Amino acid sequence: MLTTLAILLAGTTVRAARPTTVYLFGITQCLNDTVVYLSGMQQLDGVALSKDGLLVDRAYFSACFDSYVDQTFSRQNTVTSVMYSKSRKKAEKLYVKARSRALKNKGVRLQEVPTTSFQFKLRSSDNTK
Repeated sequence: MLTTLAILLAGTTVRAARPTTVYLFGITQCLNDTVVYLSGMQQLDGVALSKDGLLVDRAYFSACFDSYVDQTFSRQNTVTSVMYSKSRKKAEKLYVKARSRALKNKGVRLQEVPTTSFQFKLRSSDNTK
C-alpha cells in the first residue's frame, strides 16, 4: 500500500506552489518488523501545494516522520508516507481508513505517535515571510 502510493507520488511534476492549510498525518512501516507507526493528524498552515493540489514538500514531511521513528524507536528500513487533505473531514476519513487497515492486519502491531510527541513543521525557509 505505502510503496504504491510513494511510487505514484514520486513521478508527479510540481508546478507553481500556493500556500494553504492542510491536515496531515504520517504512516511508517518497518520492513524488518511487524510494526506500523501512525502519527496523530495535524493541521499545518502555510503548506505549499502545486496547481494540481499535490503537497510540494511531501518528501520532506515523510523524511521528518521517518527520521523521528528511526531516532525514537530505533527502526530503520522503513517505508514512510504522508497523507493529507485540505479538508479536515477528508483527512479524518483517510486517517480512520489507514488506522483501520493496520488494526485489521493481525500480523501487524499499530504504534500510534501522539501529536504531543511529534509535530510536522514547515521547512525553515518556508517560515519566513
